[in-house]
Amino acid sequence: MKLTVCQNSTEKLREQLIHLYCKEGAFSSEKVLKLSQDLDKYIVKMQKAKSEKG
Repeated sequence: MKLTVCQNSTEKLREQLIHLYCKEGAFSSEKVLKLSQDLDKYIVKMQKAKSEKG
């Protein structure tokens, strides 16, 4: 996955997570946890892409 795609996806997920947390009111919400895990995956992909790029 290209670095810019990962960065864009990460930023979108981060914004969605903030809004969802405000709506749900708890980090322990299943929806919040799922989105947080998805965000974690994109962050890992982005870090791998950065390290491969040099």
